[in-house]
Amino acid sequence: MTTAEARIAVLERNCDELKDAIFQIRDALQSLVRLEEQHMETRAALTRAFAQCEKIETRMVEIEKVIPGLVELRRWVVAGMLGTLSVVGVSLIGLVVVVAR
Repeated sequence: MTTAEARIAVLERNCDELKDAIFQIRDALQSLVRLEEQHMETRAALTRAFAQCEKIETRMVEIEKVIPGLVELRRWVVAGMLGTLSVVGVSLIGLVVVVAR
């Protein structure tokens, strides 16, 4: 084998190694593109989730503003019902006492 043939053989081997390296780079790049697409989808999903959280937070603030009034209204309703039941109970007791005489 002459020096030129040896050099050509080395160049061929180097070209084959470069081809293999290029194929590995191609495969790695394809994987990277897939990961980037998944990352973009995940980022979009997180953006939507945080937007929903902000809407829920706004609704919670509005509900928290209304709750004290609702608690007070409930107290009034319960007190009114107890008052009505008391009046009815006292009336029934009075009626029983009057009828018993």
